[in-house]
Amino acid sequence: MLSKGTAVKIVAVALLAAAVQHIVRLAIVFGFFWHHHPHYPGPCRKVDGIQLGSEGFHTLPDGLTFITSGLRLQTAADGVEEFLRTNNIKGRMYLFDFRKSDAGAKELKLTSTKQFNRDTFFPHGMSVWEDKKSGHHIVFVVNHALEEPFADRIEKFIYNPEKQELEHQASYSDESMRIMNDVQATGETSFYFTNSQYFRTKPLGMLEIMLQLELTDVVYFDGNKYKVVADGMKVPNGIAMSNDQRYLYVAACTGEELRVFKRNTDNSLTLQQVLPVGSLADNPLVDPKTGDVYLASHPVGYKALAHLDDPTLKTPSQVLHFRVKDGNITSAQELLYDDGDLISGSSTAMVYDGKLLVGSVHHNLILCDGVRQQAWGHLVDEYFRINKIKGRLYLFDFRKSEQGAKELKISSTDQFNLDTFYPHGISVWEDKKSGRHTVFVVNHPQEEPVADRIEKFVYNPEKQELEHQASYSDKSMKVINDVQATGTNSFYFTNYQYFTSKLGRMLETLMEMSAWMTDVVYFDGSVYRTVADGMKSPNGIAMSNDGQYIYIAPCLGREIRVFKRSKDNSLTLQQIYPVHTVADNVHVDPKTGDVYTGCHPIGYKIMSHLEDPLKHTSPSQVLHLRVKDGNITSAQELLYDEGELISASTSAMVYDRKLLVGSIFHNLVLCDVNIPM
Repeated sequence: MLSKGTAVKIVAVALLAAAVQHIVRLAIVFGFFWHHHPHYPGPCRKVDGIQLGSEGFHTLPDGLTFITSGLRLQTAADGVEEFLRTNNIKGRMYLFDFRKSDAGAKELKLTSTKQFNRDTFFPHGMSVWEDKKSGHHIVFVVNHALEEPFADRIEKFIYNPEKQELEHQASYSDESMRIMNDVQATGETSFYFTNSQYFRTKPLGMLEIMLQLELTDVVYFDGNKYKVVADGMKVPNGIAMSNDQRYLYVAACTGEELRVFKRNTDNSLTLQQVLPVGSLADNPLVDPKTGDVYLASHPVGYKALAHLDDPTLKTPSQVLHFRVKDGNITSAQELLYDDGDLISGSSTAMVYDGKLLVGSVHHNLILCDGVRQQAWGHLVDEYFRINKIKGRLYLFDFRKSEQGAKELKISSTDQFNLDTFYPHGISVWEDKKSGRHTVFVVNHPQEEPVADRIEKFVYNPEKQELEHQASYSDKSMKVINDVQATGTNSFYFTNYQYFTSKLGRMLETLMEMSAWMTDVVYFDGSVYRTVADGMKSPNGIAMSNDGQYIYIAPCLGREIRVFKRSKDNSLTLQQIYPVHTVADNVHVDPKTGDVYTGCHPIGYKIMSHLEDPLKHTSPSQVLHLRVKDGNITSAQELLYDEGELISASTSAMVYDRKLLVGSIFHNLVLCDVNIPM
């Protein structure tokens, strides 16, 4: 048996380990390790006519947008109180018209009643219910009223367009209302609301956040009764309803996720989707035309918390656009990132007619031009059409580099359709006796059924032609990236993603599921079998000149893995070499045995470039990895470009002091190498 002293030490070590784990998790959640790069959809400017602060929006189908301003929680720090006094900020409501954006924002008139004190009104989230028959707009607003007792409530107004006034109708309060954040109307007297914190005092509220306690909920009011309809979230923040009223989107702020709920006939909610967003999610808004979701968020959490205590401290802003189909989110794109100079603490965002309106907790309201309203799934197709890009294979001779690249002829066969050929990774097997070159190419054919395959060609140098020999397909082929030939009828290939649908691939990437879903497969001419797994999106693959080692680039793992080949072609992990960048393809120098890899040094930019190569560029990077006895011994950066000369480098090779670099959708470049190799 353990002695008492030993048992106490074990418990103490366990508690310490748990505490350290929690602290590290908090550091990640609050963005201590992240670095971002500012970008905008187009020219941006500050909107006039409004005081600092524009926390909540609601945009109607005609472009009219109601805005709340003057957020002040009952737990507000002294820095917030001083900021509000210094800038003469009070609780106000504004109206902005996208169709008349040059006119700026206009303040709406508010009048005190017996139920409503205009002087103690501090609005937060809001929602507008439009009566289709009468045309009336009923405006519900969360109010952190500055009066005794300190209890949040929801105010109900009717918008009078002739007087440009919000006429107060009712105040709703209940013990279920803790520190509320947002409200979503479902009728003239019914709504959902979010409680973002349970405790009403600052010390306990901060403890609730730091311990990541899930004490808060979503509540529904049907006009008579209040009932909890969702809980188990970390700081539920904004809430929004789909245009068909079947789904609710709730932003779990410190959970860094967006949750999709299905509405039931009794207004209860069923969780349908949880989407990690990697940022402190604030308010989601539903596009009144498309049904897409826009989310303003706080990418660097610790700075956002400091800003909420002292609004003079800047914090970055971020806007995400989520495509939606059948209520579910299918893809994501970052529309804006600002370090906090133009807009600090973004809280809400909406796109209308190509213009992006972004509000903030205590800072500017801005409007940006240049937002594209085309479905993302077609942006790459559009890029291909504009540039007349088709699936092709080329030949380049380092010894005659001035001649450029020459297209190889490929003909369709009964097995192979050139018109649906879209190549990816490639490997060539040279038969030493005959001198024949067998070319294996990963193909993402644009035909039904949509399934990746590997094409086999023989190179005919006299005709400058690739003659198709065979197509390989198998259920083990998911989303293939690269292939490495080991003979005229055998090869390895990498599955860098498991799911073939866009939604599945996005979730797989964001949740880092690929580490246990993707693999490396070997085909011996008869049987396919997995020979390596446990990697985050295995991308390029290459074999050493002596055939003893395999190099694989798990791109999301930001590393190169070295495997020892066994006689039965199974693989044994020998080395993991961190490269601190998104490694794409790996190539082995046919003379020296060194490894070259084309990389994507800024991950989110390559994601944007993959979605829309017309609009977004991505930096390029080439690394030279020295090799001895199969192992990587050192690394050297040969090239870094911001994306002007070459955007999104994928492959690289050095031959006779010339560096050839390829890209996904951009240029092929050749550089002279003037540094020691």
